Amino acid sequence: MVRTEKSVHSNREVARAHRPASLRRAWPIVLSLLATAATLSCGTEEKSTSNTSTPPAASTPQTYVYVASGTAYAGNGITPATATNTIVRYTTAGVFDRIVRDYTNSPGDSPIAMVNYSTTTILVLVENTSSRRIEEVAKDGSSYSTFLSNGTALSAQLRSLALSADGGFLVSKGTAIEKFNSSKTRITVGANPFINAPASTCGTSTTLSPDIAVHSSGNIVMAHAAASPNNQVNYISKNGYTTTADCLSVVEGASANHFPTAVHIHSGGKLLVGYSNNTGPVHQIYSYDLSSTAITAAAVAYNDTSVLQGISEIAAGPDGSVLVAASAPALNTIEKFTISGATLSRVGTSTFIGPSVFTKSVTSILTTE
Repeated sequence: MVRTEKSVHSNREVARAHRPASLRRAWPIVLSLLATAATLSCGTEEKSTSNTSTPPAASTPQTYVYVASGTAYAGNGITPATATNTIVRYTTAGVFDRIVRDYTNSPGDSPIAMVNYSTTTILVLVENTSSRRIEEVAKDGSSYSTFLSNGTALSAQLRSLALSADGGFLVSKGTAIEKFNSSKTRITVGANPFINAPASTCGTSTTLSPDIAVHSSGNIVMAHAAASPNNQVNYISKNGYTTTADCLSVVEGASANHFPTAVHIHSGGKLLVGYSNNTGPVHQIYSYDLSSTAITAAAVAYNDTSVLQGISEIAAGPDGSVLVAASAPALNTIEKFTISGATLSRVGTSTFIGPSVFTKSVTSILTTE
């Protein structure tokens, strides 16, 4: 699967390098026209309601849903559609609002993950073999700057970004997880990354870690997508991996075809894990109980391949809902769910955000003011 992703990434770079100069200059205009089309194609009923409602008071920040299209991992044997390499935002009703960051003018750049950073900015993990970094991007799209760059630590394909409980930053790359403190200093375990080749029941986790999440205790949930028996979700100590005791808990995929692709800790306490594999096929979301020490009580939360295929992201949505990106090229959609106990229920009978160039190969979804 990793070879397929690299091939797609490489093919895209080659294609860009051979675009005529006139096409490269026209690309921002094309994106602008596509953004206009996305706005017009949104549900007319929802748009009408938005246009006729009373604008929020100036002192009340508006919440948006930010969506990144980049180099996504959507499961074993699944090749997402070519990413647009943009960050855009939608209203909480799923109506397109604006382009926030367009990476097409920076060849090789691909937005991988987003986290909220301040009232006015987000942090974006950017994959580029020649300049991997974290950017600070204004939520209104007015500015951006490099926030963190470390060639030693960010030395392999970037996969996920999370805020640690102590104010630092966790980055999943290739086969390991790096940590930086709040001063952006790299934190190692000996000479190794913060979490590197965990053993005991957490082993062998050195193939692909597509997503991470942080529990309120500070402990780290780490998805590991590899052939059975290493298709699993590991729970690692907030102190990193030093000894086998730092492997707190492990849950294996329900079958050899369950490759974990996305993890999300819901505000209600449940751990949600997306699994996708063209073999089977498997396109499911599981729910687990998550304490400060263990992952338990596995249950199928949602299983409908007509709605979800190639689950590349699970994230918090407006009002406690759950948003899920279906990045199989036949779908390219974002669905909205409510959660009750261990069960997810789809909201409505149509997609929350329908297919467009901005929902291809979704790497990250962020709901924030």
